[in-house]
Amino acid sequence: MLLMTTLLWLPLNAKVWNGTRNTDWYDDSRNYFEISTAEELAGLAELVNAGNAFNNKTIKLMADIVLNEDVLDENGNLNRGNAFKEWNTIGYTGFGEEATAFSGTFDGNGHIIFGLCIMSSSSYNNGLFAEIDNRGSIKDLGLEDGYVTTGNLCYRNRGTLERCYSQNTIMIKGEGGGICFSNEGRIYNCYNLGLVLSNETNGNLGGICSRNNGQIGNCYNAGSLVGGEQAYVGGICMENMGSIENCHNIGDIIGGYVAGVSCLNSANILNCYNGADLSNNYEYGEVNGICSNNSNNGIIVNCANYGKLEALGTYVRANGICGSCGSYKEDISTIRDCTNEGEIIGVGEYSSSCGICGSNRGTVTNCTNEGEIIGVGEYSSSCGICGSSRGTVTNCTNVAQIVGRGVTGGICVNSDDNGVISDCYNVGEINVQCVSGTDIGGICARAYDNSTIQNCFNKGNITIRNTENDDEYSFDWIGGICARLEGSVENSYNVGNITAREKVIVDVSDRIGGICAYMSRGIIRNCYNLGNIFGRKEATFVRFVGDYIGGISGDIIDNASIENCCNLGSIIGLETSSITWIGSICGSSNNDIIKNDFYLVGTYDKPIGGTVYRGDKIELSGSEMVDVMNTIFTSTEGWQSSAYSMRNTIYLPTLGDEEPPTLAWNITANESIFTVMKEGIAKVYTQNSLLCIHTSQPKEVAIITMNGAVLRRERQEGLRSYSLPKGVYIICIGEERMKVRL
Repeated sequence: MLLMTTLLWLPLNAKVWNGTRNTDWYDDSRNYFEISTAEELAGLAELVNAGNAFNNKTIKLMADIVLNEDVLDENGNLNRGNAFKEWNTIGYTGFGEEATAFSGTFDGNGHIIFGLCIMSSSSYNNGLFAEIDNRGSIKDLGLEDGYVTTGNLCYRNRGTLERCYSQNTIMIKGEGGGICFSNEGRIYNCYNLGLVLSNETNGNLGGICSRNNGQIGNCYNAGSLVGGEQAYVGGICMENMGSIENCHNIGDIIGGYVAGVSCLNSANILNCYNGADLSNNYEYGEVNGICSNNSNNGIIVNCANYGKLEALGTYVRANGICGSCGSYKEDISTIRDCTNEGEIIGVGEYSSSCGICGSNRGTVTNCTNEGEIIGVGEYSSSCGICGSSRGTVTNCTNVAQIVGRGVTGGICVNSDDNGVISDCYNVGEINVQCVSGTDIGGICARAYDNSTIQNCFNKGNITIRNTENDDEYSFDWIGGICARLEGSVENSYNVGNITAREKVIVDVSDRIGGICAYMSRGIIRNCYNLGNIFGRKEATFVRFVGDYIGGISGDIIDNASIENCCNLGSIIGLETSSITWIGSICGSSNNDIIKNDFYLVGTYDKPIGGTVYRGDKIELSGSEMVDVMNTIFTSTEGWQSSAYSMRNTIYLPTLGDEEPPTLAWNITANESIFTVMKEGIAKVYTQNSLLCIHTSQPKEVAIITMNGAVLRRERQEGLRSYSLPKGVYIICIGEERMKVRL
């Protein structure tokens, strides 16, 4: 539509170029020139090609220029029935020959050059200008109704391109971009509206340029970019080794490896976004909102994807921000402060769909996924933040629904090679139609090779649906925090309910756990589960054993351990044989370490399924559970608030500013609730709507509102009570801090 509108507005009185060159306007003694005809513009090309670089000289365009008429049809294709006069590029750049670059200033003065036509077989001597050197600049110029190859405004820019645009069609012979082929200088406030395409399988394209070693700022692409099945196609550039800031793409992009901003990045992409719906329908490839590969210490900061991304091939990936972050262990590439709001869909049989990043060896931090994630392929994988991580994922959040078919994680699919997932949370619902052997985790599906999950929580419900053939063999792993663990989970909690498939006819032996489904040689420490677990309701025929279900872990082996953990969620499972592997703490344990663990009365009648527990008393009432949790969690780094009760509700510890999980529980008058601070410094509890503070020795005590107002500050010893309005307060006793709700 933009193209058709422009064609209707060709200058009414413009004279079409007659093919000659006029240099009469030039005087070597002057530094400022005005030109207004196509012949004078062609004269500039003759002068520069003869060796005049126009250093420190300015040429100002005083009128629109028409080099050819009706170059493009209404679809942006070349009108091949017409005879066009080809443009002789201003300057020359090449390999093995002396280049002639433009060093002056070409001021377009807001005018347009129509009908630029270059069909030369040379892939590097192309564009209105061949090369702008580091002293040259082009500004305030538009190109419309033209047809060129490789570059458009220029082939190589080492100077400045500012306030320029192209609406030409560019047929790439090899590799190219909408404004220029390569940039080693500065491109600011430029945009492409035209069609950029390559008929080569691996013809790489960029909306602004193909390769950037300089600076690109405040630019955008709204044109269609069409590359082959092996091509890298980026909305702003194909490869970035400089900086891209404040840029965006809203144009259609087709290629094997597609990115809204830059396919390959080894430098900086800052404050950019993709607003277009993008897809890939080749057998192999990727669709990415910002970048395909962020490596060699590349940085992507404060970027966003708003478009719908679809991976439609067999072995394809769709990622809201980036395909991969870091390519080797020492690579410290970073994705920071990024957001995906677009729907991400993986349709292919072996496809993957991730809200932020497909794979990570660097650092993904402070990122959020708000777009629905859908995995359709039978062996697909889906996750809210990062697919496979061997680096660090920290302070990340998924708030959207994840609909999976295969391996699914609220934050990550895999974490291995000493990977770390910390301070992350998932509140999105997870709905999976399983195939046999599937891993589903609220935070991470699989954590291997000494990986660590710490200070994380899951509030999203996990629901497993039956497959089309419910008589298939099924051995699935489903965990509120992690499905399969060979590392550690610490200072984390699960609130989300877990609902297994309703029935399976043939053998089933699922592992289901509120924190972890299956753990080998690992540890779960200082965690609690509030989520209810619902195992299968029906089993028509079972030859071997039933499910392994536990409030903390379904099954642990190889000297794994569960320490200082609490289960407050109900466990409901189908006992299918004389051996029942269901327990409030753990479904099955064999010579493993289970100590200082507790469960709320009524959650399940056995702490460990199929075994006799010989440890301390671990079944607790509501008040006992609050006391125990405050003893465990308030003395552990990472927890930011304590447990407390109000009327018929127990409020549980939190890791940050999130709303505390709650449990309906009628605490009797005989059940006193108190909080024990570190090292027995003080006890804080509520009684008769009063805040009670007891210190065993003289201590400075302060009561502060959540807005920072100091209500009380005094030195006290012994017990004092305070009458305060309902709300949340920070209690400071010496150097210790806690959050209390009245």
